[in-house]
Amino acid sequence: MTQDQAKAMVLRLFREWVTDNGKRIPHEAPEGGILFYGWLGKEHPEVLSFRATGDKWQVVHGWLLNARMVTH
Repeated sequence: MTQDQAKAMVLRLFREWVTDNGKRIPHEAPEGGILFYGWLGKEHPEVLSFRATGDKWQVVHGWLLNARMVTH
C-alpha cells in the first residue's frame, strides 16, 4: 500500500472510529490519536503496511494533525 492510499484510508477510518466512539472531530483528548493507532494496528493492520523511513505512528499522527482531526 502506498502512503497516499494509507493516508486516505487512515483518515476515513479515523472519522468512523471517532463517530463510533461518540467523539467529535477534532478529537481533543491527548491520548486519542494513539488509541486510534492501537485500534488501527489490531483491526486494520493492512493500512500500516506502507513504507516509512521512521516511526509509522509519527507519520499517522502527522496526517491526523494536518487534517485537523486531532489537536494533540
